[in-house]
Amino acid sequence: MKKICLPAFLAACVATQANAQTAPTDTGALEEITVTARKRAENLQDTPISITSFSANDLEARGYLNIGGLQDAAPNLSITTSSPISGSSNSASVFIRGIGQIDFTPNTNPGVGIYLDGVYIARSVGSVLDLVDIDSVEVLKGPQGTLFGRNTIGGAIDIKTTRPSTTFGESASVSYGSYNEIDAKATIDAPISDKILTKFTFGTENYDGYVQRLNVDGSNAGHEGDKHNISGRGVIELRPMDDLTVTFSIDGSRDRDENAGEVLINTNPNSAFAGFYNGVLAPAGAKNQYNNQWVAGPYTTYANGPNRSDAGVIGVGLTISYDLGPVNLKSI
Repeated sequence: MKKICLPAFLAACVATQANAQTAPTDTGALEEITVTARKRAENLQDTPISITSFSANDLEARGYLNIGGLQDAAPNLSITTSSPISGSSNSASVFIRGIGQIDFTPNTNPGVGIYLDGVYIARSVGSVLDLVDIDSVEVLKGPQGTLFGRNTIGGAIDIKTTRPSTTFGESASVSYGSYNEIDAKATIDAPISDKILTKFTFGTENYDGYVQRLNVDGSNAGHEGDKHNISGRGVIELRPMDDLTVTFSIDGSRDRDENAGEVLINTNPNSAFAGFYNGVLAPAGAKNQYNNQWVAGPYTTYANGPNRSDAGVIGVGLTISYDLGPVNLKSI
């Protein structure tokens, strides 16, 4: 594999080459990173686009379960999955360099496009995609309308799943964490022949709510932030000819959650409506005045009404790729 030495590590690279026959050492060199931001595979350093790229190993090492975690490692990227979308825990509000969209209504298009194997995710609702059996994720910054089309004013998040293998294989993992978090995922490659390949992926994410809800008298009213998600994906790849590949995929997810955890951090009793409420509807001395008595703490809230954040998403994709030598025709 081609490696590129940074100037700071040049001496270490030369020394390693001189002693290559003695023992292998860590050169400190950078491995070549291949991206497909311009619809073809090329070296990241040769691509004139601002990109943050994540491999499958990167996502695994960081413990990202869905695209919401990407904002912790990609500069200028903000992904919010709670308050801007009416407390929903499965709708993504994505901003790149300050450009995005917080309105989740069906007739409003986002400012940052999300793509799964080239298929555009057109709405914010249900767009918090699980990162299970992912090959790579590329965060492209700046307008991408030339190659990705409309609704990519701020940029695009391009997600690619792992293709089916020609050999049988399986992998599975289970993890446990705070708040009774239990996460599991499994992948099975089951080729029928060298021309018919299949792949099946399953994942689940579960944890208890981390925000305590209280009744007015201080008694327990439940939690906010519970998550119970199940997702799956099936892929059939047909290779009738060496130059022709037909890939059909179907994926789905089922969320049965509480609202995203939110707490009250401050109030303004002197605002217009609060002042009218406190002065007329709840005069001085009333227990239900609007003031900081309802600030319960960092992980506690008096929002004690029933709350749900349920979603069900199904996606279907068909990609046909025909290699004609100097030209590759692809229909998604």
